[in-house]
Amino acid sequence: MNRKAIYWTVGGVAVALLGYFAYKRVTRPVEYFGDKPSDDSGSSSTTNTTTTTTDNSGLPLKRGSKGEKVKKLQRFLIAEGYDIGTFGANRDGVDGDFGRMTEQAVIENQQPFTTFKSMYPDAVKGQVSADFYNLNIKGRY
Repeated sequence: MNRKAIYWTVGGVAVALLGYFAYKRVTRPVEYFGDKPSDDSGSSSTTNTTTTTTDNSGLPLKRGSKGEKVKKLQRFLIAEGYDIGTFGANRDGVDGDFGRMTEQAVIENQQPFTTFKSMYPDAVKGQVSADFYNLNIKGRY
């Protein structure tokens, strides 16, 4: 295969991937924090929204998870004495990316797993369940 054909093939794959991720970004659902904005279209109907105290979206946290909940988990692990590397802006390991070192710290925190499983029945080794997160991490870190 000559160089020109390789460049065209790689370029075509890159364009296809870019199109896929652009499509996923444009078509993702809108996330609201707090109350959903009201529709001021002149309609006289009233809608009541209820707010729950536990937001379990994004849980369980597992390898590949990203975001603020992962940062809170990482702060919890550091406070418990686990080494999760020197990633992140402050080089303290808090980067919001549930990677290999965060997973290893979670597994160590769950030891012995049979005892941990008896306290949190929906626990999976190396993952942070909604129960564990809401009881130990949420609101503290």
